[in-house]
Amino acid sequence: MLVAAALAMAQLVVPSGDGLSVEQRTALLAATYSPASRLIEHMVYDDPAMRAEIRRVGFARGCEAVGAARREVGDRHAGALRAAYADAIRRVIPTQRLAEARPVSFVVGPLAMYGRRVENEVQRSAVQLLAALSVDMRRSFLARTRPMPSTTNEADNRIAPRADIAAAFGIDGFWDLDNSNQLAVACNEQRISPELRPTITTGPAPR
Repeated sequence: MLVAAALAMAQLVVPSGDGLSVEQRTALLAATYSPASRLIEHMVYDDPAMRAEIRRVGFARGCEAVGAARREVGDRHAGALRAAYADAIRRVIPTQRLAEARPVSFVVGPLAMYGRRVENEVQRSAVQLLAALSVDMRRSFLARTRPMPSTTNEADNRIAPRADIAAAFGIDGFWDLDNSNQLAVACNEQRISPELRPTITTGPAPR
């Protein structure tokens, strides 16, 4: 599993799908996953000007601002997001896979296997929604960071990965905060509770 997905999914509250129909399971998957969608935060991470703003205020404060903006924007567009994800789930995840998933692993299992394909389908089929989210996400993020002073401490943006990621993927030194994929992993790692954080043992290094 991709590192960013592993860290993000570890923060999800995982309900049981026991006794639910396929359509109810689809709705549950959409409601659980859509607010935490990596697509929303990447609207900041993929923008060079927004990455520069994170570095301006310092990595830790910038990542917290991204997370707060994602929660606000996700809540504001919750209904449309759930509908877009439910539609994508119906198209991507086989009905039999949804029906047969074990209750304990119902959410994590399908999303681990099909999550990136679901997001690709959302990107393809919900263009107007994502455009509106992109504008809203940048506005919400900048509303938080603009009042913040610029950091003058170089150490605020020299962030090393934790030992398991560094060892697993041979990352030597610090995260590249101008690389959107590395920044996404670094921010997930920064914000996740130590009690929820999985140990990363394998996978491709974020590039």
